Amino acid sequence: CCFNFSEKRIAPQRIRCYKHTSSTCSRRGLILKMKKGRETCVLQTAQWIKDYFKNVKQQTQVPGT
Repeated sequence: CCFNFSEKRIAPQRIRCYKHTSSTCSRRGLILKMKKGRETCVLQTAQWIKDYFKNVKQQTQVPGT
């Protein structure tokens, strides 16, 4: 679970991977793992993280599908 959430926008190229917090946590969020190994929590409702996932989804779609 995350208890503190970063409000600071993180450059997409710094993010290695992410995972959702457990459904049993009082506040749902994402745990972002950076390329240098650091982890930080963000609210999945933040506009910049929504934009990040929208861009990732567009980049990973196979043309013609």
